[in-house]
Amino acid sequence: MSKRYGFIANVDLVDKAEIYPVTLPQGVRSYTIKTRGNTEFKIGFVPDLATFITYPSGNAESEDDIFSEGPIKFYVQGEKSGEVLEVKYWKG
Repeated sequence: MSKRYGFIANVDLVDKAEIYPVTLPQGVRSYTIKTRGNTEFKIGFVPDLATFITYPSGNAESEDDIFSEGPIKFYVQGEKSGEVLEVKYWKG
């Protein structure tokens, strides 16, 4: 069993009209994403969020058992200006 190392990254969602890129480094095995104020947020894998998933207030996004050979990039938009996206991820 490999040992995992945890990291935390905060992304300031300054303006609710903006779409913010988030990149997780190579070697990430799992992650959890939520907003600090438990507000709604959208996640997509294209910069314009033409297709996205909306996470209602109080919900988080989590993925486990990731075996990506490169960085993981996604895009986020918050429901409220001034929100903070909290990203907790593990490498191992």
